[in-house]
Amino acid sequence: MLALVTTTALALASPVTLKNPPSFLPISQPLLSQYLASAWSPDNSSLYLASPFSIDRFMTSQCRLDKAIYVQSREGSEINTMAVTPLGNIVLGVGRKVIMLEYAAGSAKVLKTLESHGTTITALVVSNDSMLIASTSSKGVHIHNLLVPAKHTSLPLPTSAPRSVSTMTFHPHVRTRLLLGLGHDILVYDVDKPSAPVKCISIGRDVVGIACSPFSKTLVAVASTNSVSLVDLDKDKGLFKTVLSPELITSITFSPEGAAIYLGMRDGLRILNLRELDKEMKRVSVGETGQGVLCLAVQKRLKTASAVKPSISNPSANSSPVRARARVASNVRSPLRPVTAAVPRKNGISSIKSPISGTPKKQNSLETGTPTRRVSNRGAFSPSRNPISPHGGRSTESSITSALRGSVSTSRENIFDDASDTPMRLNARAALPGAHCGHADQEPRRRKSAAR
Repeated sequence: MLALVTTTALALASPVTLKNPPSFLPISQPLLSQYLASAWSPDNSSLYLASPFSIDRFMTSQCRLDKAIYVQSREGSEINTMAVTPLGNIVLGVGRKVIMLEYAAGSAKVLKTLESHGTTITALVVSNDSMLIASTSSKGVHIHNLLVPAKHTSLPLPTSAPRSVSTMTFHPHVRTRLLLGLGHDILVYDVDKPSAPVKCISIGRDVVGIACSPFSKTLVAVASTNSVSLVDLDKDKGLFKTVLSPELITSITFSPEGAAIYLGMRDGLRILNLRELDKEMKRVSVGETGQGVLCLAVQKRLKTASAVKPSISNPSANSSPVRARARVASNVRSPLRPVTAAVPRKNGISSIKSPISGTPKKQNSLETGTPTRRVSNRGAFSPSRNPISPHGGRSTESSITSALRGSVSTSRENIFDDASDTPMRLNARAALPGAHCGHADQEPRRRKSAAR
């Protein structure tokens, strides 16, 4: 969700709407005060609005504006800037002080006050872990570590700098990387080693805003008064593309997925598609009269708990314990499956000897007087899976015998044919309790044996 604050109104636009933007955005909430900054809460449920002497809160679910959750005394200094930490605290630049607020139960109370500047604070930002606060004034830039609030670090600025810092931001992917807009240049600092800037990139125009891509770790968009410059922090030169703007730019931010850049202008909103840099920026008016945009604020993507990614080095994360046990069991040969061994062929037909102990053995007579029969493993079932067994898997020996009965064929033509095990034939086999080879042509042999 993108929040656009104008001089008299608040407009909200979803990312889906801005992919195919309309000619104008309707007003979501009229505003009686003129605000100088806006920022979303970490859970995206509310939008904080800063005016010179108060902080208001707009509830998106109820479309209601809660006035004055924090009020600054008119006898003191004015509020000049505002930021919201990832933990949900509000940070204000009030005169020469940095004030941190905690919002709870409809009001905000002061948690901490930091005072290190000799002149009025003009901008401040918070790192992505909420531990570092950078504030700037006409005298310099100070870094406050909340773990050591009594001390601060001053960043040395180039002596040739013609003006004070106009804007700054912490990098969303690197907590100690701070980007400053100073005159026509972008200065990149590592606050852990603040002796000098790591990189200096010349834009050629006065810098008014800096935005870092939420997707890329090196892409930065820099807004000047009449252009947008794209910078790659990994390149030596840095600047690689400049897009001219038809109007003066007041604010800049990336879309949540990083595919577009939103520009607040005096005549409304402009959308720069990074995949279509050669095309003209899309224009969207705010309200029917086309009000000018003072500040922009875009919701960040919420982090949700996700499943552990499969890892080769972490096999337990690839599947559940049940699947792991099933996979191990599938690699172990079942002791109930008959292991067949091939023997030399006789009369062109191979004979099979079963190694299972306890099974009836008639192979001597079968090998000499009758055609050899082949056992096919395709018809064998384990006891728990055999729907034909009358014992239901209670006896290992009887289950294997039943499996062998259902897989033997007595004819040369059907020697590998398991499809002949129809229910009718299976019933016939069950009716022959003494048969070792389950086929109907064994009955004449039994009568001859009885006659002898």
